[in-house]
Amino acid sequence: ESFLSVNCAAIPENLAESELFGTVKGAYTGAENREGYFDVCKGGTLFLDEIGDLSLPVQGKILQVLDSGEFFRIGSAQVRKSKVRLIFATNKNLEKMVAEKKFRFDLYQRIMTFRIIMQPLHERKEDILFLSNLFLQDSGKKLSLAAENFLLEHPWPGNIRELKMCLERAKVFCRDEIIKKEHLFCE
Repeated sequence: ESFLSVNCAAIPENLAESELFGTVKGAYTGAENREGYFDVCKGGTLFLDEIGDLSLPVQGKILQVLDSGEFFRIGSAQVRKSKVRLIFATNKNLEKMVAEKKFRFDLYQRIMTFRIIMQPLHERKEDILFLSNLFLQDSGKKLSLAAENFLLEHPWPGNIRELKMCLERAKVFCRDEIIKKEHLFCE
C-alpha cells in the first residue's frame, strides 16, 4: 500500500490543481498527459500537509473527491475514480479561516472526522531529546549535557522542523563526536 506526503504550501497556487489531479495533453500550452497525486497514490494513503494553503477552488475539488470519490484531470471530461485514504494537516487555525471565508466550511466539516491536535514542541519537552537523538542517530554524534539543556530551554517557534535544522547545522559545524552548546544555532 502506497503512502505519499504532499506539502501543499510548496505547490505554487497556479499548479496545485494539476499536481493533485493531473492533466491531459493539450489542456493548456505545454500540457502533457500526466497523473496527479490522486492517481499516483491509488489504493494508498495521501497525506496533504498544510491543507490551509490551498485556494478555495482547489478545496472545492478535494471536497468533490471526498463526497463522490471522483475527479477530473485538467482538460478532461472523463471521470476518474479515487480510492485513496486522505490525511490532512495544517498549522493554521482553520476555524478562523472558515469565519474569514478563506477555507470552505463544508470541507472543514468533512476533514474534521477524526481530529488530532499536536501541542507545539515547547509544550512537549519530553520529546525534544528523543527527537534530537533520532535526528542524530546516523551521524554518530551525541549531545553534550550543556547542549541538551540548551535544546530543552529553547522555545522552538518553528517546532520539529526548526529542531531538525538546528541539529543539521550542528552536525556540519561540529568536527568531534560530541555536539556542544556553541555548535547549536537556533532561530
